[in-house]
Amino acid sequence: MSHHYEIVDHEVVYFICKNNIPHLKSVITKMINELHK
Repeated sequence: MSHHYEIVDHEVVYFICKNNIPHLKSVITKMINELHK
């Protein structure tokens, strides 16, 4: 179940990447900034 979910999640992430790159970049930037606080 867990492994199957990872595959689906990866496909969703890939789909979002393809269709919403500017938003994705802003989200990643925020995540990185949070990690480095």
